[in-house]
Parts: sequence; structure tokens; C-alpha cells
Amino acid sequence: MFPRFSTLVLIASQAFLARSPAQSSACRDDVSSQQKPEIRVIVDAVEFHGENAFSEGERTARTEEIKKTDFLTSTVANDDWAKEVAEVPIRGALQDKGYFRVFAQSTPYLVRAEERELHFVLRLDIESGPQFRLGDVRLVNKDDSSLAFSETLLRQQLELRQGDLFDVSKVRKALENLTRLYGAKGYIDMVAEPETRIDNADSRIDLVLKIDEGKSYRISEIELPASGREANKQFKLPQSIGDTFDPALWYGFFTDNQSRLPPGASVDTNMKVRRNSRESTVQIMLDLSSCQEPTLPQLPRPILRTKNGT
Repeated sequence: MFPRFSTLVLIASQAFLARSPAQSSACRDDVSSQQKPEIRVIVDAVEFHGENAFSEGERTARTEEIKKTDFLTSTVANDDWAKEVAEVPIRGALQDKGYFRVFAQSTPYLVRAEERELHFVLRLDIESGPQFRLGDVRLVNKDDSSLAFSETLLRQQLELRQGDLFDVSKVRKALENLTRLYGAKGYIDMVAEPETRIDNADSRIDLVLKIDEGKSYRISEIELPASGREANKQFKLPQSIGDTFDPALWYGFFTDNQSRLPPGASVDTNMKVRRNSRESTVQIMLDLSSCQEPTLPQLPRPILRTKNGT
């Protein structure tokens, strides 16, 4: 008997807590630096325990990666940074090798405390569990209707074939590919929900991608503030009124013109998008003359899963 379907929560995007200097911004109200923790965490040593699939070389590489990462925390008791180590470079690495049910737990031991630095030894308890391969794959519309794209094209977005090791990162990449594919045709509210069916006897995982397509949006208006129209005239916009709205083109526009735009200019700060779900249209408010604080819902990133909304 197979267990019933369940949401593949472990495939959700994960971010390692590596810290880097904040990007420069022209917005005067940027207070992100005031929100950063003030205590630096340094991992002096990493201990591996349990039955796991890491080779000695991989353990050494993971240890060096963890020790070189700059973590920040607010208090000695806050061990969120340690939990992220277990979740991403440990659990994530093994799940990419097909160990879908890997258990990973981290325990930090404080060895030295200074005014602005905390030194830890990190114990990692890891049990890899069985290694799984991909079984059947199905792509279905959440409302049981036909999909906007052919099954052949949709399957091309998944870089896994039946019998391959069940690589969680490749499933996550498939979700990103689907978002790009649908976004190029204006389906900016599309959500692809992965579900799994695990066959322990055959060490196989069947995968169903449930797709909630939403609506395809067109551009009804591109608003250019009067104060910045001269600056806006210097650029050739990637889309016009009446075009099917494609988020990737606008992200590419800001990337391609980064050297010509004001410091801090980006989709998130200089472009606002307002949906009209009833009309299936979007209104774009664009100002390329300065770094403006966002006041309206932001353009969904093309590589991330989007949510329904107006």
C-alpha cells in the first residue's frame, strides 16, 4: 500500500545564512542595517555523527563551507543559524542525492564568548535513510481542465527522467522553469504544487505537479511620472501597452541597464504593478529617475512561485 499523497514541503526554496555586505541604495529610508543582528557567530569545528552517505572528502568540504560562512545572531540562545546549517548544506545536499527522508539535527556548543563574537563547536547528527529514485510523473490542472501548454513542453521543464535519483534541487528547478514558462504568457499568478507518493518497497517516489494556472494578463497602461519622463525617454522599454505581460523581460531590462540607472534602481524600488483580476490586465507604474519607496504590490520574480492575488 502506498501512503496517501502529501505536499512536498521539503522542495520549497531554501536560503543558506551566508551574510554579505548590503547592496548600496539611494533610498534614504532604507533601515535594513538597523535590523541586522549584532553578534557574529564563528564555527570553530564541526562533528559528524550517525549513519550517513557523506564520504570523508564530503565531510571535509561541508566543514570548510560551514566554517567560512559568516553567521549573525541576536543572542547566545538564538540557534536559528545552526538549524539552517542542518536544513540546507546538510539535508539539502543529501536530498539532492535521492535521500529524501534524511534526518539532520544540529546542536551548537558554545566554547568561547566575546563582546561581539561567539565561538561554537557544531555537532551534526545525520541519518541518511533509504535512497529513492523517480517513478511516474504526472502534470495536471488543479481544476481538472486542460492545461495551457502541451504535456510535452511541460515535461521538458523537469530535468529528471523515470529511474533517476530523486533530486530535490531538480524538482525545485522544475517549479522555477514552469514559473518562467507561464510568466512569459502572462500567467503571473500560476502556482505549481508538487505532491509525492512514496513506495518504500521499491524505493521509488511518484511525482504529481498540480498546476493552478490562474489568468493570463495583458498590459493596460504604463504610467510614467511627469517628474521623471525625461529620464524615462532615455530607455527603450521591453514591452508596450497591449502586450502579454512577461515579468522576465522587465527583470532583464533592469539588469541590462544597471550601469545607466540611478544607484539602487530595481524592479522592487522603481516599478510597481497593479493587477486587475476582473479585466485580466496589469497597470505598470515606472520611474527611472530615482529610487522610490514601493507602495504597491511588487512584480513577481520569474524564478519564484507566485501566489494568487489582486
